[in-house]
Amino acid sequence: MLTRTILFAAIGLVFSALPACSRRPTAIRHPGLAALPVQTSSAGRIAEEYLGFLLRWSPESASALGLHAHDDRLDDRTEHGVRALIDAEKLLLADVRAFETSLNGRDADAIDLGILRGVLEADILVREKVAPHRRMPDVYCEPLGVLFRMVTTDYGTPESRAATMIRRLRAIPPMLAGARATLDNPPAPWTRIAIGKATSAGAMFDSMKAFIDGALPNEKVQSAQDISAARSAYEEFARWLEADLLPRSKGSFAAGHAVFSGLLKSNYAIDDTPADLDALGRRVMAETEASMATLAHAVDPKARHWSEVVAAMKSQHPTAGELVPSYRREVARARAFLLAKDVMTFPPGDDLVVEETPPFLRATTFASYEAPSPFDAATRGFFFVTPVDVSWPNSQQEEWLRESDLGDLVDTAVHEAYPGHHLQLSIARRHPSLVRKATGPSISSEGWALYAEELMAELGYYAPHERMMQLEWTLVRAARVVIDVAMHTGDMTLEAAENFLVERVHLERALAASEVRRYSESPTQPLSYLVGREQIRSLREETRRLEGSSFSLKRFHDRLLNEGTVAPKLIELSWFSRP
Repeated sequence: MLTRTILFAAIGLVFSALPACSRRPTAIRHPGLAALPVQTSSAGRIAEEYLGFLLRWSPESASALGLHAHDDRLDDRTEHGVRALIDAEKLLLADVRAFETSLNGRDADAIDLGILRGVLEADILVREKVAPHRRMPDVYCEPLGVLFRMVTTDYGTPESRAATMIRRLRAIPPMLAGARATLDNPPAPWTRIAIGKATSAGAMFDSMKAFIDGALPNEKVQSAQDISAARSAYEEFARWLEADLLPRSKGSFAAGHAVFSGLLKSNYAIDDTPADLDALGRRVMAETEASMATLAHAVDPKARHWSEVVAAMKSQHPTAGELVPSYRREVARARAFLLAKDVMTFPPGDDLVVEETPPFLRATTFASYEAPSPFDAATRGFFFVTPVDVSWPNSQQEEWLRESDLGDLVDTAVHEAYPGHHLQLSIARRHPSLVRKATGPSISSEGWALYAEELMAELGYYAPHERMMQLEWTLVRAARVVIDVAMHTGDMTLEAAENFLVERVHLERALAASEVRRYSESPTQPLSYLVGREQIRSLREETRRLEGSSFSLKRFHDRLLNEGTVAPKLIELSWFSRP
């Protein structure tokens, strides 16, 4: 999966070429965009304004995108700041909607405006109805991720990056002090997630200190004081979360029908009802279990159920010390296989490293991918693997390692690296559209990654035991649809969701618990894997039908990947709809 990132849209003025209904004057191009090509199309210039005011309102999101003019600032998470942002978003949304009606719905500008409209609608919906700044405590841990990227991403000079990091660090204590006055009645699981992240922040500051000291050796005393103050602020925040906020964290994590359906429409451009999606999830679960039963009999004719074969396979895993090196070898093998098959074009500058998950992300992440920033020159992506916690009892360590058995290793490398997230996003970041660079719905990225798993099966990559584990993860993704719908529009508890994964999918308990905590914070994201895969398969079949004997799998993949990270339903509109 991709590391969860909420893109806090930040919007402001738009330019004078908008329709007459526009209420605002000509905007001045933000100086932080000076390195980007000047946009000539109307949609491109709206996108330019979007990025400019993203720099103003959400400098953390801008940094993650590779726009560094305000790397010394944090987002304003106060009630006043969030309200001002929502008001600005609503103004731009009105103009985007008005301008969108004047375009042919199939051309590139119309698609880009549709994407931007969806981003704005979804962000406003979440901010007003979910209110993350009030109800999601780990929002206040997000600066840790941005600071981590500043250490690991190669841009500017080390001296300039370190200097802006220090100024950002100085903003952390007042931000966390404000959090205490703002947070109110979050769901208990969300508070526990934040406790885990805040408690782990110290390791992040250790890595930052080494980088800053190396970049600014003459300022070690002052930088040590700034780092110490930020570290202490997170330690105190963790204690406050545990002692004060957690006992009064009685809120519900369920998004509700209106928010859930609104996010489906805005983020994914689909009108499926929760009932439709539940039916899809259950159908694919049944189909996958049937395939697993057939394969299990071939692998071990004496097995009474496929779960027995899976359980036996899980005992074959690397040691704790070999976990990360094993993933590195599998990534290299998948890449070499895909190059030999020649079913898609690799981008220039392809670069991927496999490393341990940063400590502050380990509470909700088993394995994840962090893409290179779309507006930075650096092309390196990071495939993170969460190591075994040596403080755990031996039984818990073994339980964690069982989720990296020799079959799971293979499938996870395919999903996160080749031809999954890394390959797709390395191509998508090259798209000239500013909107497509700055946005990316999970139904596209996660849908592609699950499609990539099945593609590798088609190409003959998996040995029987590897295919078995790939099917188990297909079963997980189908179960996610059922759980996502039930948790956010029904009455499924975290405990019931965890039991569903353990009993129906046979995940280990520790991983199941980590999974459902993540689902609780991200309505519609868990279902995006399977729904996106199904939509991509539909695109492929329709393309094959129209092209007949001239159909080329490589041409289809290249065409799809070069659209950028776009919801498949919007690609379908562009490719197949009649004028």
